[in-house]
Amino acid sequence: MRLNLLIIDDDVNFLNTAKKILQYGFEVTTSKNGKNGIEAFQQYDFQIVLLDMKLPDISGLDVLRRIKEINPFTPVIIITEYPDFENAVQAMKLGADDYIQKDFNFDLLKSKIEKLLETRDLKVALKYLKTEAELIRNEFIYASEVMRKVKIEIERIANLDVDVLLTGETGVGKDLLAYEIHKLSPRRDKNFVMVNLAGIEPNLVDSELFGTVKGAFTDAVNRMGKFEYANGGTIYLPEISEIPQSTQIKLLEFLQYKKITRIGSNKDIRVDVRLIFATNSDLEKLLSAGKLRDDFFYRISVNKIHIPPLRERRDDIIPLAKYFISKYSSQYGIRREFKLNDELVKAMLSYSWPGNVRELENMIRSSIRDDVDELRLEHFPYLYERISRSSSIKPYKLAEAEFRENYFKNLYHQANGDINRASKLSGISSKYLRRILKSLGIVVK
Repeated sequence: MRLNLLIIDDDVNFLNTAKKILQYGFEVTTSKNGKNGIEAFQQYDFQIVLLDMKLPDISGLDVLRRIKEINPFTPVIIITEYPDFENAVQAMKLGADDYIQKDFNFDLLKSKIEKLLETRDLKVALKYLKTEAELIRNEFIYASEVMRKVKIEIERIANLDVDVLLTGETGVGKDLLAYEIHKLSPRRDKNFVMVNLAGIEPNLVDSELFGTVKGAFTDAVNRMGKFEYANGGTIYLPEISEIPQSTQIKLLEFLQYKKITRIGSNKDIRVDVRLIFATNSDLEKLLSAGKLRDDFFYRISVNKIHIPPLRERRDDIIPLAKYFISKYSSQYGIRREFKLNDELVKAMLSYSWPGNVRELENMIRSSIRDDVDELRLEHFPYLYERISRSSSIKPYKLAEAEFRENYFKNLYHQANGDINRASKLSGISSKYLRRILKSLGIVVK
């Protein structure tokens, strides 16, 4: 895809020459004054701007200031016929990225543009580095046949560059698979932007997604929305039930025309973004409850991928457990190859995991230890407790512990708190009996 370049200059000869030379590497748009240049920049997505300092209607500095308000990441190269170091310094303070005289060599200009674009991509990428780092922290681990089919479908969908709806219970891995689609797609080198609408006030959702212009509402400033930040990449909306109906209409318009409008503006901005939606809710219930518009639902559910709960793909449980054990061992500086004993494996496979993969990961993260080589069920009290609740036959270790506690409490009670009598009744030495009772929290008289 060729990059869009905007040249704002009132020198017709320069515009013609520059366009003729640069058109082989760029889609070139020209403007002869500042006002038209700003309007063009608002309407279309330009990756680079060449700006003359002396314009017939408004100053180049004012145009620069406006461009940087609209999109602070777009590189701007100031061009002028005569050296003007005072203006150059002022322009740099306002955010200009480079400064060049009109008698420049066009090969030099192309080189400057390439370097500035690399810097721009780095700045934008850093803004979303945390989001991406959180999502890519886990690998796509599976062993089950059903997830093998999901993987095949993800690979197919990724290359089609179509919008996608992911469904599945909380914790099944929808966020991870959304990023997997992006990573496998032609958009992999562009931004992956996750927008968690649950954490945004409903009346601010549109401005977060589409951006604002100054004066759109109280305290509104010229600001890019997530769509512009993600241009060329992917936007992931993790819970469609949180999307207001008014926003659903705007998303439908984007899906149809690939244009957005900042809040408070009447200028369309062309944006190339792939949308990935997700929900853990029942789609039919969302429709009947009026949370989803019919037209929005039918539009986004054309390409739907369902991720089954962990209890329906038990072949994945142990490979996932081993992956998380290895991951958090490394993270905590534990250099040890752990083995899982049979009782632990059986417990993991028999538990229903209502919180799915996320529940399994959180359990392992909170229970990993460095004082054993073999991990056993009692090392995971969270799982130990839940297995005992869900089964009429308790695990032996738990049953043994409960019997022991009840036995010694009843013994002490029957002996009326007399340790010597309790020793005679049980056949256990009073010294050892004292130690046991103390471990059970019983104060011996």
